[in-house]
Amino acid sequence: MRAALPRRLAGLLDPAEAYLEAHRAEHTTPLVQVRDDPLARFTERRQRAAAMALRHRAPLEAAARQLVAEGSAAVDTTDGKLTVRLLRFRHGDHVLEVTRPPQGPRRRSAGEAAVRRTRVPRRRGSDLVAVLVDRLAWEVTGIGRAAVPARPVRRGVEAP
Repeated sequence: MRAALPRRLAGLLDPAEAYLEAHRAEHTTPLVQVRDDPLARFTERRQRAAAMALRHRAPLEAAARQLVAEGSAAVDTTDGKLTVRLLRFRHGDHVLEVTRPPQGPRRRSAGEAAVRRTRVPRRRGSDLVAVLVDRLAWEVTGIGRAAVPARPVRRGVEAP
C-alpha cells in the first residue's frame, strides 16, 4: 500500500493520480446488495466487451482515433450517447473521462448522467488506440445489455 502524500506533492509527482483523487469524492454511489456472483457478472461483461470490440470495431476505432487527435469524442449507442474526454498528463499517463446517459427510472427523470474516470497508464509498445477501443467497448456494455455502438458522433452533432 502506498503511503499518503501531501496533495501538492502528489500533484507534482503523479498528476494523473492527483486528478483522479480530487474527483473521486464527487461521484460515489451507495453500495447496493447484489444477490448474484459479482465475479460471474464481471466475466460475462468482459466477454461481451471483447465480442463488441471485434464486431463493432469501426465506430469504436473512429472514436478512439478522434480521442487521440482531438481529446474528446462522442459515441452514439442504441441506449444513448457516451461523451468521452482523454486528459493527458506528463510522463505519458492519461485519464479517460466517460459521461454515460442517465440510467434507471430515477436518473432518467432527474436527467442525471454518470461520470466515470479511469486511468490509462502508459505501456511500452502498446497502441493507445487499441487500448481505447477496448475501454470504449467496456463502457458501452456498461450502459445496458443490449447497447451497441452506432456511427461515431463528432462534437455532439450526429454525422449525416
